[in-house]
Amino acid sequence: MKTDIIIVNWNTGNYLKECILSLIEFNNGNINSIIIVDNNSTDNSLEDLPSKDFIKLIKEKKIMDLEKHVILVQNIPLKNIYFF
Repeated sequence: MKTDIIIVNWNTGNYLKECILSLIEFNNGNINSIIIVDNNSTDNSLEDLPSKDFIKLIKEKKIMDLEKHVILVQNIPLKNIYFF
């Protein structure tokens, strides 16, 4: 069963990159997509992210709470969703 992973990001520095690299390393073909929803970060957390076809970035212009992120991704056809 393939999984869709949503990562909500705001100024996480290198932690975001480390998280994505870890997911890719242990993927084993089970990840359908990784969607990063960025809350208008002002640090370097979006720099040097891995470039893969299954990684998608959504940049928000303002900080949103988790409930609004859930509404945002409801329009994306996902099956097994996990929020980080």
